[in-house]
Amino acid sequence: MSGELPHWRDDIDGEEETGQDGELSLENSALNIERRLTRQQKLRRGGLVALTVLVAAFFLLGGPSAGLSWLAMLRTSVNQPIPSLSNPDKLSNISPSALDSPPGVQNTLTLKLAPANGPDGYLYSCWINQQATAATVAHSFHVGVYTRAAHVWVEPPAPVGVASTCAIVPDRERETSALLAVWSAGLVSPANSCVLPRLFLSDDAGQFWRTIPWPGTIQPTCDPVFYLEDGRLYVQSTTPLLPKTVLAKTSAAGFLLTTSTRPILWRPADIGQANDTAFELIGLRRDGRLLAESLQGGTASYQSGLLWESDDSGLDWQISAPLPGNAPVVSVSSDPQATDRGGWGYVYVSYLTSGTGSDRALSYGALDTPGASWISLPQPAGADLFAGGPMVAYLSDGAEGPLESLIYLRADDSGQHLLAPQYMPWLWDTAQETWRLDPVPLPANSVPQGVSWWRGQMTLIVSVVHQGVQPFFQTFSFTLTPLQLAGSH
Repeated sequence: MSGELPHWRDDIDGEEETGQDGELSLENSALNIERRLTRQQKLRRGGLVALTVLVAAFFLLGGPSAGLSWLAMLRTSVNQPIPSLSNPDKLSNISPSALDSPPGVQNTLTLKLAPANGPDGYLYSCWINQQATAATVAHSFHVGVYTRAAHVWVEPPAPVGVASTCAIVPDRERETSALLAVWSAGLVSPANSCVLPRLFLSDDAGQFWRTIPWPGTIQPTCDPVFYLEDGRLYVQSTTPLLPKTVLAKTSAAGFLLTTSTRPILWRPADIGQANDTAFELIGLRRDGRLLAESLQGGTASYQSGLLWESDDSGLDWQISAPLPGNAPVVSVSSDPQATDRGGWGYVYVSYLTSGTGSDRALSYGALDTPGASWISLPQPAGADLFAGGPMVAYLSDGAEGPLESLIYLRADDSGQHLLAPQYMPWLWDTAQETWRLDPVPLPANSVPQGVSWWRGQMTLIVSVVHQGVQPFFQTFSFTLTPLQLAGSH
């Protein structure tokens, strides 16, 4: 294996070589728990990515030696079909590239990967190696950086020596900038301890890390989600991150905080949303432009939703459009260049037609007219017979492919799978008003790692868990091009 990421094309040629367009890409997810979340939050954070929590918990609870009984109870037959190492699953118009792990990685299930947008193909990683000593087990912490130019993993100095788990988040506009969240060693699990990680930022691809201090009034959370956009950091949670006494001054809900990385000046970024049941950031663009959705109503009742826009990093929000149905879940492209149709490309919404337990429906629209206009969208063939749904539940930044085509994952339970089924990806072509099926499924037991963009092409990083006495990751990158879709736009 070369460990080389797919090369980006400088122009869209070679259509005959690549054939059809219809690929997929995946992203890293932080540790989350599912408490009394809204349907929106369950879909976006819990639904299809429960595998990530199980994988992380396996190593946080002691690694291979402590997990044998866990595997004995949960693993399926060793004869269960798994992707071939020599012939991995392929998407319709490219072959996936196998990615080597950074040198020295011992426990691959602790490896987190995060690709960055841009021409140089930066890929960041962090992981924990377990080293037994006479008294205890040390969890040594490591950071790795890969670039297309170097064609090799480099391990820069890590800001801490030991950790229990980590998350790494590249800046969406600056390839050489990344945020590192590190949970202290010795914890049973960040997901049930509700402790905050230490935050570090690098502006030179990991050569130097500086500490990002939390505000003095910060409240612990079990499920922080981090975004880094053009030098500004956002932290999101399903519980308030600041006490009521602080939030009351701005009528903020406290679900979203932000600071510039120079200087560090934390403030609420959901000002005016104090009465929301949920307020969630779903789109970021440069110059402080944000798109968010709010919900009103309890999780057991009808939840109406609104889209909100901000052009000043969350100081002020304006209602952009009411959302259709009950408990709507919104998808927008994570491509920084998707700024057409009102600034966000196509906006897709998955929702319940009435109360809890009612039918699911899809619609899409654009924000280039006040209030938007939602167009009903048929679900892919067989969607009513199989589990699955929009890819936003599996990977929020992978919700849409090139040219703002919605990616929908239909579960294909052709066999018994330990952690997750395989998924058949469909893409909605808004120009032709038709679903396009990718005939190759996303493998069973796959874990999303990351997604990146460059010149309209989308690269997904996916790890597949191979089962055994000591399970291990095999990681692939896939590139989804706009070639086939481009002909219809």
